Amino acid sequence: MAVNDYIKVFYELEENGLLTNHDNQVRIVIQSQLDIGFENVTCKLGYQIQGLTHSNITKLHGIIVDQNKSWKKGQKYEYDKTITLEDAPISFRGNNVNVLWWLYLEVELDQNSKSEIQSSLFKDIALVNLLKSFDGKHENKNLILVQNATYKYGIDDFSLTYTISAYIQLVIGIFILILSVILFVGEIIKKHIWIPILAGIGFLGYGIYEKIGIGTLKKVNFKGIYEDNENFNLQITVEKNFKKIRAATIYYQIKEEVIDNRGTTSTTRTSTIFESQNKTVNSFSSNIFDVSLPYPKNDLPLDFYRSHIRYYSELVIEFEFHNNTKGRLRQEFPLKKAY
Repeated sequence: MAVNDYIKVFYELEENGLLTNHDNQVRIVIQSQLDIGFENVTCKLGYQIQGLTHSNITKLHGIIVDQNKSWKKGQKYEYDKTITLEDAPISFRGNNVNVLWWLYLEVELDQNSKSEIQSSLFKDIALVNLLKSFDGKHENKNLILVQNATYKYGIDDFSLTYTISAYIQLVIGIFILILSVILFVGEIIKKHIWIPILAGIGFLGYGIYEKIGIGTLKKVNFKGIYEDNENFNLQITVEKNFKKIRAATIYYQIKEEVIDNRGTTSTTRTSTIFESQNKTVNSFSSNIFDVSLPYPKNDLPLDFYRSHIRYYSELVIEFEFHNNTKGRLRQEFPLKKAY
């Protein structure tokens, strides 16, 4: 029998977990497999960040469960306690990051029980190494769910401008083609000269495609306006050539951005953890149109931030034009959580 087998611990929790900003009623049920005396029994709460980035366990909360008593073998002991968990990250499993929570029960044995367990370990040759590290303390660890029951989303009214430039791809394409000619004439590259030529043609073609399509709009202004606790209003203003637009599909995404420092170099990985319902506009009587977009229905860690982890929101507009070209704009915007 290993050290952790001497004490069995069970928890009865509200809402199948704990709630932030709430007085959580917790029943701790203990079954001892031996007669055990103890000096202190403490319940602690802690979380850890796992995934592409990793952190040590952060223990936030500690309450005294019992002191200077004993448990009898086979008996069940129940303790009703209150754990108040204030602002803290929620449990979350993302694409690259997980936030996991545990409840810990730490038992500091009295000297008699410590000696008895040490003698028991010494009798089992397979557990002698445990004896060397056994300090008279027992720790039980249970994975739990931490949620926020009072969260809601909102925005502060905002105004943002996206400037469209189709000239970058054109300039890059022309530069690559000129460079290819120089390399060919100078006999620096001949055998594989088709590679940079194809790259230059690709950039040039894409630049022309954007210039006759989404590039004709020049600028797009976004104005976010608070509507209610369920939706926000997004007003979109196209600076020029709105009559060339056949349709516009509008939605937003919540992104998870993680800097992976596990290797010798850093890599930034971005993934989508939420995508809203999309709204499509098919009629354009003016250069201004607006849609109502719903907030997420589930609790997402928009307020969770570390130096190497960031969550943010991004508006997406997909345009279709009468000349059969398409284009997409992405604009970060300040969606937030409020309590």
